[in-house]
Amino acid sequence: MDDKVIKLFSEKNLVFIATLMKDGSPQLSPVWANYEDGYVLINTAEGRIKHKNVLRDPRVAVSVVSKDNPLDMTTIRGTVDELIPDYEYKHADKLTKQYMNRD
Repeated sequence: MDDKVIKLFSEKNLVFIATLMKDGSPQLSPVWANYEDGYVLINTAEGRIKHKNVLRDPRVAVSVVSKDNPLDMTTIRGTVDELIPDYEYKHADKLTKQYMNRD
């Protein structure tokens, strides 16, 4: 991934993830996300519709748009590689720091 895209995922930019419903229709959710070790990481709670959709069909699209310049954006299409539980809220805490500047 190029540096411009990594920068977009490292700032307070809103990210959207599209997953697929059972009937094949798209479902779009605004989320917080970051880039780490070659992956775009998105945090969601188990049982949410996007979580259920990804369990059934891992194909997704992720779009991020700069809060400062809406022409500075990118969309990535791919598949979810892994679902990792965040029981200790380590990733959620990282995102809170990134987006809210709070620990």
